Amino acid sequence: MNVDIQKIREDFPILSRTVYGKPLVYFDNGATTQKPRLVVDALVDEYYSVNANVHRGVHYLSQQATELHEASRETVRQFINAGSTNEVVLHGVRRKVSICLFPALEMSLCRKAMR
Repeated sequence: MNVDIQKIREDFPILSRTVYGKPLVYFDNGATTQKPRLVVDALVDEYYSVNANVHRGVHYLSQQATELHEASRETVRQFINAGSTNEVVLHGVRRKVSICLFPALEMSLCRKAMR
Protein backbone atom coordinates (compact mmCIF):
# COMPACT_ATOMS: atom_id res chain seq x y z
CA MET A 1 0.00 0.00 0.00
CA ASN A 2 1.33 3.40 -1.02
CA VAL A 3 0.61 6.17 1.52
CA ASP A 4 0.79 9.80 0.38
CA ILE A 5 2.00 11.55 3.54
CA GLN A 6 1.73 15.00 1.93
CA LYS A 7 -1.94 14.36 1.10
CA ILE A 8 -2.60 13.32 4.69
CA ARG A 9 -0.80 16.43 6.00
CA GLU A 10 -3.02 18.62 3.76
CA ASP A 11 -6.10 17.25 5.57
CA PHE A 12 -4.77 18.73 8.84
CA PRO A 13 -4.39 22.52 8.48
CA ILE A 14 -2.26 22.83 11.61
CA LEU A 15 0.44 20.71 9.96
CA SER A 16 1.08 23.50 7.46
CA ARG A 17 2.73 25.46 10.28
CA THR A 18 6.43 25.62 10.86
CA VAL A 19 7.96 25.47 14.32
CA TYR A 20 11.57 26.48 14.88
CA GLY A 21 11.93 26.69 11.11
CA LYS A 22 10.82 23.10 10.51
CA PRO A 23 7.47 21.63 9.36
CA LEU A 24 5.28 20.80 12.34
CA VAL A 25 5.19 17.12 13.24
CA TYR A 26 2.50 16.11 15.71
CA PHE A 27 2.10 12.80 17.46
CA ASP A 28 -1.16 11.99 19.21
CA ASN A 29 -1.15 12.18 22.98
CA GLY A 30 -3.50 11.50 25.86
CA ALA A 31 -4.61 15.12 26.18
CA THR A 32 -5.77 15.93 22.65
CA THR A 33 -5.55 15.00 19.02
CA GLN A 34 -5.49 17.06 15.85
CA LYS A 35 -8.61 16.99 13.73
CA PRO A 36 -8.72 16.91 9.93
CA ARG A 37 -10.46 19.80 8.17
CA LEU A 38 -13.35 17.50 7.20
CA VAL A 39 -14.13 16.77 10.86
CA VAL A 40 -13.93 20.42 11.93
CA ASP A 41 -16.16 21.45 9.01
CA ALA A 42 -18.72 18.79 9.98
CA LEU A 43 -18.69 19.99 13.60
CA VAL A 44 -19.19 23.61 12.58
CA ASP A 45 -22.06 22.59 10.30
CA GLU A 46 -23.66 20.61 13.13
CA TYR A 47 -23.34 23.51 15.59
CA TYR A 48 -24.78 26.03 13.14
CA SER A 49 -27.57 24.00 11.58
CA VAL A 50 -28.63 20.97 13.67
CA ASN A 51 -27.38 21.56 17.22
CA ALA A 52 -29.81 19.76 19.56
CA ASN A 53 -29.92 16.98 22.13
CA VAL A 54 -29.45 13.53 20.64
CA HIS A 55 -31.94 10.85 21.81
CA ARG A 56 -33.59 13.32 24.21
CA GLY A 57 -36.09 15.46 22.37
CA VAL A 58 -39.19 15.10 20.26
CA HIS A 59 -38.78 18.37 18.38
CA TYR A 60 -37.55 18.52 14.78
CA LEU A 61 -33.92 19.50 15.45
CA SER A 62 -33.49 16.81 18.09
CA GLN A 63 -34.89 14.17 15.74
CA GLN A 64 -32.61 15.37 12.96
CA ALA A 65 -29.56 15.39 15.26
CA THR A 66 -30.41 11.86 16.41
CA GLU A 67 -30.68 10.62 12.82
CA LEU A 68 -27.30 12.17 11.95
CA HIS A 69 -25.74 10.71 15.10
CA GLU A 70 -27.01 7.22 14.30
CA ALA A 71 -25.92 7.55 10.65
CA SER A 72 -22.39 8.42 11.80
CA ARG A 73 -22.36 5.34 14.05
CA GLU A 74 -23.36 3.23 11.06
CA THR A 75 -20.58 4.79 8.98
CA VAL A 76 -18.02 3.92 11.67
CA ARG A 77 -19.48 0.42 12.06
CA GLN A 78 -19.07 -0.21 8.35
CA PHE A 79 -15.59 1.36 8.28
CA ILE A 80 -14.29 -0.95 11.03
CA ASN A 81 -16.26 -3.88 9.57
CA ALA A 82 -18.12 -4.42 12.82
CA GLY A 83 -21.15 -6.62 13.24
CA SER A 84 -24.40 -4.93 14.12
CA THR A 85 -24.35 -5.94 17.79
CA ASN A 86 -20.93 -7.30 18.71
CA GLU A 87 -18.81 -4.13 18.89
CA VAL A 88 -19.34 -0.95 20.85
CA VAL A 89 -17.77 2.40 20.02
CA LEU A 90 -17.17 4.31 23.24
CA HIS A 91 -16.36 7.90 24.03
CA GLY A 92 -12.97 8.13 25.76
CA VAL A 93 -11.76 4.72 24.61
CA ARG A 94 -8.13 5.43 25.54
CA ARG A 95 -9.09 6.18 29.14
CA LYS A 96 -11.30 3.12 29.38
CA VAL A 97 -8.59 0.86 27.97
CA SER A 98 -6.11 2.33 30.45
CA ILE A 99 -8.51 1.71 33.34
CA CYS A 100 -8.96 -1.90 32.23
CA LEU A 101 -5.31 -2.64 31.46
CA PHE A 102 -3.57 -0.83 34.33
CA PRO A 103 -4.53 -3.35 37.03
CA ALA A 104 -3.37 -6.24 34.83
CA LEU A 105 -0.10 -4.47 34.03
CA GLU A 106 0.42 -3.63 37.69
CA MET A 107 -0.09 -7.29 38.68
CA SER A 108 2.32 -8.41 35.97
CA LEU A 109 5.00 -5.99 37.18
CA CYS A 110 4.45 -7.08 40.79
CA ARG A 111 4.86 -10.74 39.83
CA LYS A 112 8.09 -9.98 37.97
CA ALA A 113 9.41 -7.97 40.91
CA MET A 114 8.69 -10.84 43.31
CA ARG A 115 10.70 -13.36 41.27
